[in-house]
Amino acid sequence: MPAVAFSADGQWLAVRREGGAVALWDAATKRLLSELPAHARVWRWCNKALAFSPRGNLLAWGNTDSSGAPIVSLQELGAQKEIARLPHSADVVSVAFAPDAKVLATLDYDGTVRVWDVESQQVMSNFPTAPVDWARRFAAGKVSANSAAEGAVGPQDSNSPPARRRITRSKAYTDHYGCVLFSRDGHWLAVGEAQNRIRLLNRVTGELREIPVPTTADGITTLAFSPDSKRLAAAFGAGDNDVHVWDLETRTEWRFPGHSGWITALAFSSDGQTLASASSDQTLRLWDIGRQGERRRFQGNTDEIWALAWSRDGQDLVTGAKDGSVRYWDPTAKAPAPYTVLPEDVWFWGPAFLPDSKTFLTVTRREGAVVRRDAVTAQVVERLSFLGSNYMSLDLSSDGRWLALGDKVRNVQVWDFQAGRLVTNLIALAPEVFGLMFSPHGSMLNCGVDSHGRIVLKFWSVADWREISLRGIDLKRFHEPAFSTDERTLAIGHQDGTAAWWDLRTGQRQASFHCSSVQLFIVEQEELLRWFTANFLLRKRGLCRKQRFQR
Repeated sequence: MPAVAFSADGQWLAVRREGGAVALWDAATKRLLSELPAHARVWRWCNKALAFSPRGNLLAWGNTDSSGAPIVSLQELGAQKEIARLPHSADVVSVAFAPDAKVLATLDYDGTVRVWDVESQQVMSNFPTAPVDWARRFAAGKVSANSAAEGAVGPQDSNSPPARRRITRSKAYTDHYGCVLFSRDGHWLAVGEAQNRIRLLNRVTGELREIPVPTTADGITTLAFSPDSKRLAAAFGAGDNDVHVWDLETRTEWRFPGHSGWITALAFSSDGQTLASASSDQTLRLWDIGRQGERRRFQGNTDEIWALAWSRDGQDLVTGAKDGSVRYWDPTAKAPAPYTVLPEDVWFWGPAFLPDSKTFLTVTRREGAVVRRDAVTAQVVERLSFLGSNYMSLDLSSDGRWLALGDKVRNVQVWDFQAGRLVTNLIALAPEVFGLMFSPHGSMLNCGVDSHGRIVLKFWSVADWREISLRGIDLKRFHEPAFSTDERTLAIGHQDGTAAWWDLRTGQRQASFHCSSVQLFIVEQEELLRWFTANFLLRKRGLCRKQRFQR
């Protein structure tokens, strides 16, 4: 979703789709109401040309007519009709209304900026800037222009044709360069060009002012004025990942570093104290203008975020991503804690999540009792006293039915957890049963036991709870096992840093290699236990443990 915009009354949310169409949503109910189809397919990078009028429900968006000629469509949402088509010489990059809603500025991919009288639908002035080379959709490069194109910018005769420019290419490129924007007081028209330049045109005095841009800039991707029009924020494409903010009165600049990808969209909150930024690094960030630091970071997108808008009441932030998703965010929400500390000591062999992931089981270190905890707060939800005590390890099958408990006196108890009854008691023949683990589909149970300082693996079939012979499989100096998802292969890491895959049906070794990272954990017994804990947690989160070896 390259562009999103709220109507002035806050009732409509317009979402630009890849291909050119505009979806219109009820902003309150989040229900799709209608869609404005593109007259012909619009190139992907043109899709960010979308803006609501500050007054009324007039929507402007880059489009093409039935013959494929580029236009800006003006749509009156109240009357549900297109009231005008403004012709352009190239596909439209950006559109912006002045605060009085009487003037519209547009930027084409040939670099032409046009200022339109909305009522008469006539061009009041136009001037050239550096062009965006649409052919670079298929080739990397950065647009620059020759000296003729880089001359003074100012109002020209509306009938004068755009100057022809020679285009060259160089380094990194994103297809979101170029934007126009009016200040909130209507005095300034800001033009962010396809090259590294920002220019401000004073609409009252005719003064032309250039904003100093760092040499690392790779073209202007987004602009944002503060509500009082005293500050201007900008971002500079693939060449610079910082958010830049200028005080237009004192002409001072400060930066907000932190994004790891190019910045696609910026927007100030209604009070001007918070600046929101969206990035290709898949994060949405809030910056405190007063403290000049990061206030909050939102994560959850699985692709680049391309668009950003505040709701009119300031209660929501909406983002549009490259994968087509639109998300609502609460800007006042408190950041969740990165982790939760359990209020009491527990055995770290086998924290096991229930299938709904809302609660998990642990074994207390003091009594060896099994307790169920809330997955968010880590507080005790229930103490499962019917299971007894003196345990030091556990695991729960993926379907939540079988619960295995290992104690300090050679026993492995297996319970039907859903029915609350003991099924069998397996003898491990060694004290300190740890490392209990069900196979992915729950057909096997294995455990590690410490027999006179030597770690021993044992496997049982869940169907009849008989021990499975691993004849042919090398279990000497065992370190850590892992099942394949189809339960046909067993991977075993050894204390000498080697790892091997074994066919559980034939006992034949399929592959082996040396993995030096395993040796990092073979220092003391305590380090070995930490290795087990880390891997069990990874398994509970559904990550592939085999990849851990490969790294």
